[in-house]
Amino acid sequence: MMLELSKAEMLAQWMLRRHLEPVRTDCLVERDDAVDLEAVCAMEMRAWYLELLATAPTELLAPTDVAAECDCEASADGYSVDVWLPESVVRPLSARLAGWGRSASVVGPDDPSARLCATRFGAGGVAEPVAVAEAGGRLRLYSRPSTRRTPVVESLLAAVDTGPERYRFDERALSLIKPV
Repeated sequence: MMLELSKAEMLAQWMLRRHLEPVRTDCLVERDDAVDLEAVCAMEMRAWYLELLATAPTELLAPTDVAAECDCEASADGYSVDVWLPESVVRPLSARLAGWGRSASVVGPDDPSARLCATRFGAGGVAEPVAVAEAGGRLRLYSRPSTRRTPVVESLLAAVDTGPERYRFDERALSLIKPV
């Protein structure tokens, strides 16, 4: 089940799963120095969430379709399309151009299927398209279905950082929070 938690709700889950809650209220302790435990937990929680978005299996994420927010243009090579991702995208997951037979999973530039796309003859065509994540927030989509029409991105699913106040992921990802 997909969850969308506020920062306070996520912090409560974080502290509970790290055995920092519930606080004992049957005793009295006085200190004149203290650690802001919630602030420390909030920093750890945010780092965990960003790492989850960047590296977790797709099924533990809540992908967002960002196709409408992307700019795209046909590349100079004539057989690929460059797509510039919004800043909120941590990791693109899949992409589909109008005219493709299926969506393409996103691979890195060192993946063998990405290296095959160096020439139009090695690229997978519309039946086996390839999406390559490149530096600078650019996604290169191979192969362009038509050189006569302007390319249209039908869907682009991505792991998106919703900011420090919202946390979106599959409920199973909570099991990845390790106790202290």
